[in-house]
Amino acid sequence: MKKIVKRILASLTLGIVAISSAVAVNAASVSGSLNGYSVSGSLNNTSGNKAAATASTSYGGGTAAIYTEVTLEWGFGNRTGTARNSGSGDRNKVTATATASDYGSVFLSARGSHKVSAGSYFWSDTTSIG
Repeated sequence: MKKIVKRILASLTLGIVAISSAVAVNAASVSGSLNGYSVSGSLNNTSGNKAAATASTSYGGGTAAIYTEVTLEWGFGNRTGTARNSGSGDRNKVTATATASDYGSVFLSARGSHKVSAGSYFWSDTTSIG
């Protein structure tokens, strides 16, 4: 009887951890703006404990923007990683995916630089949960 109770309690505990982690992952987002530039990002639980992070930037007016670089940093448990747009194709968007085998703190950080004819402008915004 004691073994059965222990197994039930263990199953319930694991289930609660899984549910709370899934909810936490869906809560992360970043946003910011500087000199007409805007950035937004989100961290979503796509399936199981796989986290996908996406950030995009846009220039608010004119045609001064000639290059945009975005770097994403994410963490899930003890796994971290970075991704950067390659400069080819859509330079204003980068998508990164991280997979972790354990549960833990989640953070998403977006940093970028915007090079325009008048100079370079930099923005940075970070959010964390966990």
